[in-house]
This record gives sequence, structure tokens and C-alpha cells, in this order.
Amino acid sequence: MKRRLIIFSAFLVLAFSMQAHPIENVDHDPIEITDEWTALITLNGIEVEYKVQECNNQNVRNQVLVLFRFKNTSDTEIKTFNWAVKEFRNDVCANCDYVESQEFQRSLTLSPGEVLEGDGTSKMDKRVYLFCHFIELVPGMSEQTLTNFEFMNMEVINQGTQK
Repeated sequence: MKRRLIIFSAFLVLAFSMQAHPIENVDHDPIEITDEWTALITLNGIEVEYKVQECNNQNVRNQVLVLFRFKNTSDTEIKTFNWAVKEFRNDVCANCDYVESQEFQRSLTLSPGEVLEGDGTSKMDKRVYLFCHFIELVPGMSEQTLTNFEFMNMEVINQGTQK
């Protein structure tokens, strides 16, 4: 009996000493908020720019969004731009395992000189924004924040000329 008590005590001491230490809360820097458009990509007559804004209006409340602006720089060519976006949240790729799925594929067709721009007043067109994080968290909300993003599988297709 005494031997079992010693073994049990040793087991408890070992178990408590091996207990996992809590993970420290690491701060992850979100993408910096800016009112200026920043060049992101230029590819075969398509220019993509972005800016990061706090959006708090009737349709988009308490959110920070990356807004995109797409421009067809051609004077004559109609162009279709296809792409996907890798999203890094808290410095970890959040969608790398399924970025090839239909959910993350984007496409738009622009006439010569046409511009399509996200303005943060709506989240209806997923091509023109990425969700970053909430401005103010309420209980139950995740502290996940967009720390980086990357356009991939980009393709520009000339659809013909417009006169």
C-alpha cells in the first residue's frame, strides 16, 4: 500500500510539472490604416491599388476593411482579371488550405479606362474589399486581425477591342 502511495504521489508530481503552460497573448500588428491608395499590382494593363479604412456607416458597422481599386489602363482593350487572395490572420495563413476553392476565386471585366473601386459603404461585392478586424470588440468576438494578404493565380484575359 505504501509503495502504491509513493508511485501515485510521484505520478501526480510528474503530471503537474508537465502541465502545459498557457500560451502568452501575442500582439499581431494589423495592416496599417491609410487614406491613400497604394499600388499593389500592375499586370497586362490592369492596375490594382488598395487602402485600409475604418468603416462605420449604415451598411458596414464597426469594421476595418482593405479596399481595392481596379483600373483597366488600356484605351481600347476590354480586359478580364482573375485572381485569388491569401489571407494572413494573426500572421498565419488563414485560407491556404482552400484558397483554390471557388469561394476565394475572383473575376471582373473592365472596359477600356474603367475603374472599379471599393468605398467601404457596402460589403455586397466581395471583389472590392477584405475584412481586417472589428474596430471595437464586444464579448464573444474573435481577436483575429488581417496582418497581410497576397494576390495569387492572377490572369488577365483580353476580351477584344472597344471602339
